[in-house]
Amino acid sequence: LVHHVKGRVLEAAFAGCALLEMRDAPTGKWFPADSFFTYANTKEAEEIIRETTPDEVASRATLFSAYAREHYTPEKIYRGILEKLDI
Repeated sequence: LVHHVKGRVLEAAFAGCALLEMRDAPTGKWFPADSFFTYANTKEAEEIIRETTPDEVASRATLFSAYAREHYTPEKIYRGILEKLDI
């Protein structure tokens, strides 16, 4: 099993959604740990879904979206790529 940050992560952030991500995924290297939810197994994911308040979901979704909009806009992403290519 290989973990990487998938396109759905940015899609969720730009859509203003909360993210529930596997604990081993590298998402925490790209986003603050308190901006999304993590789970170790399906039982833990189910507990998070059942027990998390709507306010906590909204709070994390807001932080997640704001962080993505500040750090991962297409302009910033492509500027970084072009700079690495020395273009």
